[in-house]
Amino acid sequence: MEQTVIIKCGGSVLQALEPSFFERLRDMQKDGKHIILVHGGGPAITKYMNVLSIPTEFINGVRRTSVRAAETAEMVLAGQLNPWFVYQLNQLGLKAIGINGNDGALLECDYLKKEEWGHVGKILKVNRGTLTQLIKAGFVPVIASVSRNLSGEILNLNADTVAFEVASAMEAESLIFVTDVDGIMAEGKTVQKATIDSINELIDGGIITGGMIPKVHAAINCLKSKIKEIQIVGKEMKGTLIVKEEVLS
Repeated sequence: MEQTVIIKCGGSVLQALEPSFFERLRDMQKDGKHIILVHGGGPAITKYMNVLSIPTEFINGVRRTSVRAAETAEMVLAGQLNPWFVYQLNQLGLKAIGINGNDGALLECDYLKKEEWGHVGKILKVNRGTLTQLIKAGFVPVIASVSRNLSGEILNLNADTVAFEVASAMEAESLIFVTDVDGIMAEGKTVQKATIDSINELIDGGIITGGMIPKVHAAINCLKSKIKEIQIVGKEMKGTLIVKEEVLS
């Protein structure tokens, strides 16, 4: 869909977003962009799991999700964070609507690997018609990264993956990851523009490390589809632009 921008907000920054972030979204919409937001909520889920004495376990960076943990994820993502995010957008007149993967059969999902990760889901299909209808009606869809399979069992989804799959299905022109850092950092400064080759060099050189690695890998995968550009930005919507390859003028 032309001029569609997918924006993914990590759970660590969601409730720390600055007013300038929401104003930027409003400006983008005024410029004719179709905005779709995707959000996670890992820290909030962990907080409530601790309150409820539900064990937290990670395997290779993926949260192993029991039935109780999945129920908590759905409660936090769809019941608390999503309405809060929608409220903030509506206050600026953006006409946002909160949904999760189960609404309008948006995300068809199944277990990623039940015996290893429990109720962690993989996305089989994105029903773009659901989002297209909402956009045409003037709504900004806000997607909580949780869904259910055909048997009705709750599945916790990786928000980065949801954003990528939605962006691919919608043939978005841009995918923006909003994180707690201002893009890719090298020698204390933000890398303003990067390509697939330069990112691989930064990883090999030990410049890109830790939690940024899966994000740039997701960006590379996105660029291998029809998505033209990826941005990894901070709360002020400033950061690194990633393109497939440098175009010489």
